[in-house]
Amino acid sequence: MASPRYTRLASHGEPNEPIIRASLQRGHPQLGTDDGRTAGLATRLDVVDVVAQVRCQQEAQDKFARQLDELWGEEPLYTPTVEDQASWFQQLYYGWIGNFIYKAAAGSITEADLPPPSLSTRTYHTGRTLSRQVHADIEASRRWDGYVGCEVAYKAEPETSGVLRWVGYVQQSDYPRSLVAGVEWRVPPRHRRQAATGSAAALHNGVVHGERLFQPHRDNQRCSCDPVERVY
Repeated sequence: MASPRYTRLASHGEPNEPIIRASLQRGHPQLGTDDGRTAGLATRLDVVDVVAQVRCQQEAQDKFARQLDELWGEEPLYTPTVEDQASWFQQLYYGWIGNFIYKAAAGSITEADLPPPSLSTRTYHTGRTLSRQVHADIEASRRWDGYVGCEVAYKAEPETSGVLRWVGYVQQSDYPRSLVAGVEWRVPPRHRRQAATGSAAALHNGVVHGERLFQPHRDNQRCSCDPVERVY
């Protein structure tokens, strides 16, 4: 999922403070000389801020990966099994298990006779694979945290304007695995404004299906949760 292009709010500003954006992003008319200089400076500062943030995230990920390597230690030595030494024909038709079947049928097979786990199924390999996947999922879910507090808009309606308050999963929804963005709108999308009170598309105050997802800056009914790919 590509990272969105957000413009970070000033640390001392509230969501209703004016925010400078490049004229081509939001379709505003071209600014004057002084305003253009200010907008260019703000844009450069935003870029520097994003680059620094990405660099810090990468350094943190690298450090965590090194800590995991130290935790798991060196990979134990592996002795090729009968399955590894079997020909492709024997692997295709499971010919390498014939001796084990004969011993089992005769009732003479013992625990020592059983083949050890293969390289791809032994505990060390599967544990590391699971660990990498779990932490990759956690990292992906936290990747958006740095954009909370940024100005966003609804992709289909560039005239909309709001502030990103939360990114996560709504456990009580019909799509609990869909990553959604909780936005407090100044100018909500049209379908949200026109939705009937109490409907699924209606604006809310950060509470969805009885679950408090985020706290809006002001106690109002001007929030919504939309898929992250629909905001920018």
